[in-house]
Amino acid sequence: MIDNYEMIKTISLLLILFSVIIIALAVIFVHTMPGKIARSRNHPQAEAIEITSLLGLLVFPLWMAALIWAYIKPTQGYLENANKENLVSVDSESQHSLQEQELSNEQLTQAHSTLNKPLGSSEGTDSSNESIVEFNSNSKG
Repeated sequence: MIDNYEMIKTISLLLILFSVIIIALAVIFVHTMPGKIARSRNHPQAEAIEITSLLGLLVFPLWMAALIWAYIKPTQGYLENANKENLVSVDSESQHSLQEQELSNEQLTQAHSTLNKPLGSSEGTDSSNESIVEFNSNSKG
């Protein structure tokens, strides 16, 4: 009889623990829904909605506000301003990458022309070779 009591006690504790885990996961799932809804609808403020819905774990009205916010589309003026800001930032990034690419192309061209010169050619010698010749002639004399 004692064995049955211990077994029932253990099973009851496991069921309680399992129930608590399931309830916690369900609460977290429900509280992340506004963020998922906003992302699926391509809402421009999806990250803010997600944070607000998670703060709803502490203050429930925030979760309700985030849920409503996820379904409300921003005004047309907001979308136009957001698109202009995105275009400006993309444009400046593309200009910067083009400048870097032009610099690397110039460096490759210079390296290629240097490698293609014959070893004994006197064309295009730089001043460092001339300074070596001057140093050698001064040291002999």
